Amino acid sequence: MRFVRTRLVGGGGAPARRATRLALNGVAALARRGVPAGERDLTTRFVTVGFVEAGGRLTASRLLDILDSLAARRLPVVEVMLHPGNCDAETERAYGHWGYRWDRDRELLLDPGLPEALARRGIEATSFRALAAEHGAD
Repeated sequence: MRFVRTRLVGGGGAPARRATRLALNGVAALARRGVPAGERDLTTRFVTVGFVEAGGRLTASRLLDILDSLAARRLPVVEVMLHPGNCDAETERAYGHWGYRWDRDRELLLDPGLPEALARRGIEATSFRALAAEHGAD
């Protein structure tokens, strides 16, 4: 089971984004309480990066700065929230009001220097599916 517990890591973000973050944290805390005490060790708490910079506003240098600032906490999992893609006409009609820059998230993931920068920091990219498989969950 995955619980998002976002924390602000540098920068405050827009007031609406901060309010959304507080609401998500509240929902996550309530959901965790619903897990039987004996099964809570099967859950992992983690920090979500990119929530405040959502909308394609996270850059490679900002991501690396945030990850560097988290290094001392020795977190087993840090989620990087991105929504890469291309904004076609259908996406623009449905989600244009978000002002999301799907292309910027895609460009961040395709940044040629990012894999080496992550490797130098000992950071391995993975997925929640792979993490679940490591713990014997489907």
